[in-house]
Amino acid sequence: MLGVFVVTSLLVACGTEETREQATDKTQGEHVTARTDEPVNETAPRSARTPEAEAVTARVLVVDLDDEPLAGVHPIATTAPNAFRAPAVTGPPTDAHGRADMGLPPNARLYIRAWDPEMRYFANNYFDMPPAEAGTHTALMCVVMVRSASLACVLIGADGRPAANTNVGLMMFHPTKGPWWPDEGDTDATGAIHFPAVPAGAYTLKLKALGAGMIDVPGVELPPGGHKNLGIIELR
Repeated sequence: MLGVFVVTSLLVACGTEETREQATDKTQGEHVTARTDEPVNETAPRSARTPEAEAVTARVLVVDLDDEPLAGVHPIATTAPNAFRAPAVTGPPTDAHGRADMGLPPNARLYIRAWDPEMRYFANNYFDMPPAEAGTHTALMCVVMVRSASLACVLIGADGRPAANTNVGLMMFHPTKGPWWPDEGDTDATGAIHFPAVPAGAYTLKLKALGAGMIDVPGVELPPGGHKNLGIIELR
């Protein structure tokens, strides 16, 4: 049996009875087992194996916080748990039932989540999948997506003037997982900036305006599907 460790940051929903048996409502620290099919015959000629037999098949279900399946979302596998690493593998889009299978390289530790190309949703949880042999099929992994949030503020430079018409880098720090999501944008003539799609949750934000200064903003709560205006922020 293949063990899969689940980590979450917000509330968790799982869309079917099958997944409810394998993942609990509070999955922080919970384990999910994955089924291992018959092992590949290592003595068989390589050309005789099917592509599926040469890969690990990750079975993924993607739902929203209301337990509704999400179509058109891609399961992805990354080599690090944070959300902004380029995927090692991108699976096909989920179907109308929120389901998709993804072929993974064998004997590799990977982190499984989902990605919405339109950034309407961000993954609320991910699966820490240990190395597995070719031919393994995982248990159905329920990835929960939450609506993206938006963020705005007005930046005042260290010189006391608006940080006007300059590039601003944003890094969102998860309370326990560290650097979690980066973004960037440009201020307008008044120093105002808007980030239209960022992950919901509780973060410390690091803002750095080119030529104007930087600041850390702790304890920022971004509600799913909501908007947060931080008001006027004075950079240092």
